Amino acid sequence: MRKPLLPPPVWFVLFMALGFLITDPFEVAALDYSAAWSSELTVVFSGLGLLVGLIAVLQFFRQKTTVHPMHPEKATALVTGGIYRITRNPMYLGMLLILIGFTFLGHNWLGFLVPPLFVLAINVFQIIPEEQALAELFGEQFEAFRKRTPRWFLFF
Repeated sequence: MRKPLLPPPVWFVLFMALGFLITDPFEVAALDYSAAWSSELTVVFSGLGLLVGLIAVLQFFRQKTTVHPMHPEKATALVTGGIYRITRNPMYLGMLLILIGFTFLGHNWLGFLVPPLFVLAINVFQIIPEEQALAELFGEQFEAFRKRTPRWFLFF
């Protein structure tokens, strides 16, 4: 089993920094919309992301299983109810929503390249190793969960 490369919060901070770094110096790619509109979208997406992530963490605590993303093999329960009926990875979905929210602050289309890159990195370096560990630990129970619940949201 391959181990995750970096803790997900580190990936999140790296991609948040990347978003700010690529949007600020490139005025040529600027998007023209009001600052108020961008602030409102940032609050909505980021607030939703925080809520989704918090709900997910609370569900892990209720099940008394680990939330430590670097050691998925230490999971003692497979959480499949609540928000986990909608997405297998609500904590990562929460981070993605926050990244999308802050992308609006940059007023630059280049910033919108960052969230898909985050999804790619988290899929390859975090989710795939996690899912391998969960498949080993929970077998058919995890396979049934994987088949009925999307990795991120809806069909994706």
